[in-house]
Amino acid sequence: MSAVSLLEAPGDLSLTPLAAILLEALNSRATGILSVEHGGGQSRVYLRDGRPAGAQVAAGFRPLGHLLLQAGVIDIDVLSRSLAAMATTR
Repeated sequence: MSAVSLLEAPGDLSLTPLAAILLEALNSRATGILSVEHGGGQSRVYLRDGRPAGAQVAAGFRPLGHLLLQAGVIDIDVLSRSLAAMATTR
């Protein structure tokens, strides 16, 4: 008998660490939307082949690269190279 994936099992994942959910998505190459309800609102992470492709917060949809730039995780050069690579590889 195989174990049921965190992403396939019905129920409340509020006690499951977000890192475990994202690792499960990566390992299973999941594509879809991870919705998180918090403080009366809802945020979404858009996944493509298990990798975060964007996020939606109260202010609206923001591409992942822009969120990482704003958070100081990457600089403008890294973002520019990433966008150029995406444009050529689609």
